[in-house]
Amino acid sequence: MKAICGENKDIFVLTNGNKGCIIIEKTYCKSIFAEKTVIGGKSEMKKVSFRLFVAMLFAVLFLASCGCEHEWQPADCRNPAICKKCGAAHGEPDAGKHEAVKDAAVAPTCTADGKAEGEHCSRCGKVLVPQEKIPAAGHEPVNFEAVQPTCAAEGRSAGSECAKCGAVLEGGETIAKLPHTEVVDPAVEESCETFGKTEGKHCSVCGEVIVRQENINPRHTYDNGACVRCGTISGDVPWTFKNYVDEFGKADGTYLSYETYDGKHKGYLEDDGTCAGQIIVDKGRVSIGLFRKLFGEYDRVKGYYGQKYTVSVLDSNGKKYTFEGKMPRNADRIEIVSNKNKFFSLLKSGKEITVCVYSEYGISYEQFLFTVKTYGFKPMYEKLK
Repeated sequence: MKAICGENKDIFVLTNGNKGCIIIEKTYCKSIFAEKTVIGGKSEMKKVSFRLFVAMLFAVLFLASCGCEHEWQPADCRNPAICKKCGAAHGEPDAGKHEAVKDAAVAPTCTADGKAEGEHCSRCGKVLVPQEKIPAAGHEPVNFEAVQPTCAAEGRSAGSECAKCGAVLEGGETIAKLPHTEVVDPAVEESCETFGKTEGKHCSVCGEVIVRQENINPRHTYDNGACVRCGTISGDVPWTFKNYVDEFGKADGTYLSYETYDGKHKGYLEDDGTCAGQIIVDKGRVSIGLFRKLFGEYDRVKGYYGQKYTVSVLDSNGKKYTFEGKMPRNADRIEIVSNKNKFFSLLKSGKEITVCVYSEYGISYEQFLFTVKTYGFKPMYEKLK
């Protein structure tokens, strides 16, 4: 409990911690009970009034008691008795009041000491039952035989080890694995329809794959537009099979056709025109169809029966060959009538050739120039019925 006085204040306060306080008025003091004042030049002690004294007495009695009916929690090794209601402390800690917890035993190993079970206080940490030392047990040696290495596993020399912990005590050096005994797995060639395999290797002792065989997808092997193994025609061959049609619109025989639309045309009245060329082949016969481009459309060139044309062919090496062509009875294509075998050999070469068709009648002339891709002609001609 303490008094608090304010300078030049008319109040006096008594407090008892957080238990409460009383304010007393009309007090002039710097101490609890009195203040020295000067009146008429003389110093005298001003008496505390009876009323003030009574008020202070009641305040002391009030603050001296908190009004709590204590319910004490027993003291332990760290704390005195504590009131469960107000938290007030009473007395001193009880040094013999510990809260014991077990310290688990630690089993010894071959090389490390162990500990017996013990106890300590969970509050203050004091050791109540010391953990006694248990000496290390030591190794228990047993001998083991050597293990010979293989190509799949390492070996080990003879020696000894502990029967309890497994530690190697003597010997037991690692012996490196043996090399594999390699056997070659031969390659398998793929076909047009079945998978093949690359060459591989494996160990004949343990069976481990040393070089894995990779699958090879089925594929065609094309030469001049046809598979040399199964005869399948490549999809990029520019030649197509077509049918002749009779007067009734029915199929009347099959022929091979090659068409190009990037040819050049010039004549008596035109020096820089465009044309289309067509090579028409059936068994033993080669014909050429020509088309002038007029007003944005291709118009077939027709002549009269027996009309002659000079046909020149330039091979891929720049060598020139000359053939004679004639207009047949239908007069809508030019048939090669001289050295046909050579013309066929040029078509079977698989190389690009350039064809020039020239005709002259009176003062007029015409020339048609276009290229022919012979790739794939040979195998397709062999299939021609």
